[in-house]
Amino acid sequence: MSYRSSLPRGNDGFPQLFRAEWTKLRTVPGWLLTIVAAAVLTIGTALLVAAATTRDGDAHTAGPLGQYADSASFLHRTMTGNGTLVARLVSQNEKDTGAEAGLMVRAGTEPGSPYAAIAVAPGQGTRLETGFGTEATGSADAHWLKLTRTDALITGYESADGATWTQLGVMTVHGLGERIETGLFATAPGSIAVSRGLGGETIEERTGPVPAVFDNVAVTPVLAQTLPPWSAPASDGPVLTVPAAGDLGLTPYTGDRARDLLSSIMIGLVAIVALAVLTFSAESRGGLLRTTFIAVPRRGPVLAAKAAALAAAALAAGLAAAFGGYLLGAKLVRGKGIFVPSLGEPAVLRAVLGTPLLLALAGVFGLGVAMFVRSRRVAIATALVLLLLPRIIGTALPAAAAQWLERITPAAGFAIQQTVHRYDTAIGPWSGLGVLALYAAAALGIGIWWVRRQRV
Repeated sequence: MSYRSSLPRGNDGFPQLFRAEWTKLRTVPGWLLTIVAAAVLTIGTALLVAAATTRDGDAHTAGPLGQYADSASFLHRTMTGNGTLVARLVSQNEKDTGAEAGLMVRAGTEPGSPYAAIAVAPGQGTRLETGFGTEATGSADAHWLKLTRTDALITGYESADGATWTQLGVMTVHGLGERIETGLFATAPGSIAVSRGLGGETIEERTGPVPAVFDNVAVTPVLAQTLPPWSAPASDGPVLTVPAAGDLGLTPYTGDRARDLLSSIMIGLVAIVALAVLTFSAESRGGLLRTTFIAVPRRGPVLAAKAAALAAAALAAGLAAAFGGYLLGAKLVRGKGIFVPSLGEPAVLRAVLGTPLLLALAGVFGLGVAMFVRSRRVAIATALVLLLLPRIIGTALPAAAAQWLERITPAAGFAIQQTVHRYDTAIGPWSGLGVLALYAAAALGIGIWWVRRQRV
């Protein structure tokens, strides 16, 4: 004998089911309060993160996302107007293939100042650079370098003997100003040391073991002037030594300020997962779910509508939390003179808009787990352990192990919040969110299958 619902045909369609589930969520005071609390607590935590933010190695980064290192060792002196800088690179660390040494002119010493440089990289030859990018490359045998400034135009030359010069290119560098810093620089990216520990990491830039040595150094301004001394104790003679340190260019060791602020969503995630489990448990134990199934025997659409309503509520809370937390937190951090990327940057906007999706998928995942793990405590613990634990313990593991853990668990969804590619990046933003979506779909599918088999 089969039961046929007495509801008029069409009143148990998915839109009607969704409306009914949405009404439940917003009319039960405790559930509505939890949704609001998820947003408020997330914003509050973002403000705490911002208040605790201090200057660190990121103070030597530049670029719209802070993804470029600008921490090279720079021995310089001030020149007014146009002029020429010449030197021969005698030696550098040949073992660090990422190292560079050469000549640089720049508007100032602050990170991100407009600059132009000509450098030699071991085994790769001469490079002409500006704006953290390579403009031209030259010979591997040329160790004589020259930069000539003519207003905004910087011309780079190389030579094997200091007599016959080959022009590498001409760069337009805006914002140099009348007074510029000219000198010698050397990098040592291979000397960066990373220490990982539970809850965080420490990135230390050490001085490279081998300095760069130059001779025949000459700064020749067009305007007659007395040049000031070099920025560090150095003889104004034929040989100058520059300690190799830091880097100049795209770095995998930069911090991710945007992700740090958005990480406060973990607080809201805990609240949403708990809400997902408790709403299902309350309806199941209180008999409301049985009553619903009597009125609408098609359990699958009912449970899917319940998941959709929960996801919609999580999206709403997530949007308020992500935008509120980021805008307020960024304002607080910038007030300390610390760089935070603009919300207008595409990567940052994607991270902020992706955070509500992360929250919604986490809620659906928690709901699915609750359908086949009937103990509320066990269901909440299971969902949160799978979502959060890989991120927490990942900092205590070697980078390779942590990357695999974050790729294959629901914690991959947090990748949507990353805005820069780092040495420990495990998975792409949308790929990571896709992994979480698969887990959420699998949990919901198994949950619906299990509930269909039970007498609820």
